[in-house]
Amino acid sequence: NDNKKDGDGKIPPVVLFILPTWTNGTLPPEGEILLSSLEEISTDWRVAPNHLAPSDVRHSIFGVGSTAYDASTFCKPAKDVHALLTKLGGENLLRGTVAMGDENTGNVEKVFQGWKKGVVKKVSDLVRKSSKNSCGGGKDKKKTTAAA
Repeated sequence: NDNKKDGDGKIPPVVLFILPTWTNGTLPPEGEILLSSLEEISTDWRVAPNHLAPSDVRHSIFGVGSTAYDASTFCKPAKDVHALLTKLGGENLLRGTVAMGDENTGNVEKVFQGWKKGVVKKVSDLVRKSSKNSCGGGKDKKKTTAAA
C-alpha cells in the first residue's frame, strides 16, 4: 500500500458520495452496484476487517430523500453506504454521520451548501497539513545542517 497517514506529506484519499433515494429506499438501478459491492466486500471472509483503515481513506456522504415517504427509507442508501464504509474501516471526513437533504421540506440546497462548505474546509486542512509537513514544517521532522 503506497498510501500513508497524514503528517508524512501525502494527502489521504477522499471519496465523496452524493446519493439519491429512489423507490422504497433504494438507489436508482444504475447505482445499485455500489451498495451491492460494498455489502459483498464487507461480508467476504477473504477481506480483512477494517480493510480500508490502512489506506487512511476518508469519505463524506450527502443523501437526498423525502420525509413524505416512510421514515425508514429517508436517505437510506446514503446511510447504508456510510455504515458499510465505516464497517470496512473508512473514516468519515466530517466526523459525523450523513448529511441529508429533504425534498419534502425543501432544505436540500441549504443542507448541501453546509455539507459542501464542511468538505471544502476539511480537504483544505488536509492539503495545508500535507504541504506543511512535506516542506519540513512538521513537528516530527528534524533539521539537519551540512557540516562545514
